Amino acid sequence: MSSVLAQITSLYEQGVSVEDISSELDLEIEAVKTALAQHSSKYRQNLKQNEEVFSDQDFELARDALKSCLYSEEDSTRFRAARFIINERKGRNDLVKNLQQVGSMNILIINRQMLKAKQALEKSKSEIIDIPSEKLEQNVA
Repeated sequence: MSSVLAQITSLYEQGVSVEDISSELDLEIEAVKTALAQHSSKYRQNLKQNEEVFSDQDFELARDALKSCLYSEEDSTRFRAARFIINERKGRNDLVKNLQQVGSMNILIINRQMLKAKQALEKSKSEIIDIPSEKLEQNVA
């Protein structure tokens, strides 16, 4: 385990919040959560305890929606619903379990990639796309 991963895990298990760890180590919150999901049993236990994000009624509605997808007229929708159900039954959709099976990862590279993605998203929001009006008129006609 790298020194950064050890530091993240140690701080969390001492009671420091994810947000505080992120700010203290100058890492993205998602990178810290990814590291903790892989290396901290305390964090994984806390995730399981806080699983009740949705009410029972929400769960029933979601289950009914998924069932209706199985009978969709679109083959691709039926396939995706069936694949999701099969993967769920086999435990393939369990993010925490899957992260534990991943080998050692460099949290600093993950953090850098997340930061680049956020910067690209912000840049794309601020850019103005200029399309000459002649091309618009041609596409309409």
